[in-house]
Amino acid sequence: MMRNRKTCRRLAGAAGALLLMGIVFLSLTSPLKAQAVDLTANKSIKVTLPDFSKDGGNEDVAMTVDVYQVATAQAVTGYDTYEFVIASDFNSLSTDLTGLVESETKDAQELSADFADDAAALIKKNSIKPYKTAAADKNAAEFTELPAGLYLVLAHGDLTDYFSTVEEGDNKGKVITIAQSPKYTYSFLPVLLSLPFKGSAGTVSMTSDPVKWEDAAKIELKAERELRFTEFQIKKVLQSYEDRQPTTFVFEIKYKDENGKDVTRIESMMFSKAELQTVKVENIPVGTDVTVTEVYSGANYVVSGSASQELENIQVPANETEVNGVTFLNDYNKTDKGGGSIKNAFNYIEGDEGTEGHWNLTPVYDDPADAPAASGEKE
Repeated sequence: MMRNRKTCRRLAGAAGALLLMGIVFLSLTSPLKAQAVDLTANKSIKVTLPDFSKDGGNEDVAMTVDVYQVATAQAVTGYDTYEFVIASDFNSLSTDLTGLVESETKDAQELSADFADDAAALIKKNSIKPYKTAAADKNAAEFTELPAGLYLVLAHGDLTDYFSTVEEGDNKGKVITIAQSPKYTYSFLPVLLSLPFKGSAGTVSMTSDPVKWEDAAKIELKAERELRFTEFQIKKVLQSYEDRQPTTFVFEIKYKDENGKDVTRIESMMFSKAELQTVKVENIPVGTDVTVTEVYSGANYVVSGSASQELENIQVPANETEVNGVTFLNDYNKTDKGGGSIKNAFNYIEGDEGTEGHWNLTPVYDDPADAPAASGEKE
């Protein structure tokens, strides 16, 4: 691979496995003679992933780990150190990485995090191919026979599009990669590390310590976890229609949220002819049980079959052709009572302690003459 010859000094002693917020930072050592850096020996990276099987049940997550060689390394004559030569795929990024040598400082941490984020964004934008890739086996992936250089590590699930961005918090706007189990979405920040490095995982070598160079990096990735949400459709088939005025059908939806709290929602559909209509109900926690009940069918219509249906242990559909849903059929009962539209004309009345509440439904008629007589009035 052709390399951009613009270089950035990687002053020796990188703590190549120091992980903080998903980033491995570099540190500075003085030009010591204790051990000259060997850039010819093969390097390796071992990546350990979270054990998803311990995360709320048997979570089946197929994981892949990609490594990208962001830069190669070349020795600096007379010094126990090396400098980076940026790879051509990444030469549009800033090559001024000298600030990374002060790894204990906040500025260096921010610079390293920003560089990793920019590199990940460039990979997404340009569909850059990884230097090496491996499927995780027993929550781990290992890469051997790597040349010296600067590497970006991305872990992701078996998804067509595994890139996303952080929506809130300290890392808002940062590029992340994701993996999904049936119930959860896991997100990973990119990891930047250098090979060889000085120090050990989780530590930073002091600038005056003549510690030896390490060729094998071991990193343990952490993931943020979020419950997945899904959706379903309510399908309503009105088989016949009394055509004096539109009629509204009202559906009560009950389920438990991610904290186990009971949730009640309402959806409605208005019909002016015999037809099929659907309404989409979104933001339903995966794994919950959903009960949908048709609580109002108009004065002139009856439900064919059960007025209440359940979706047990609702999941995200496996593909775009599959749809979670319930279907209700209604027919004209030929009573000619004046059906009426009740859109925005119903409210829930809380029950007394120990008793269930109910829906108060008030039909609204286009022609007041169609409304049934009130109690005590002559029809």
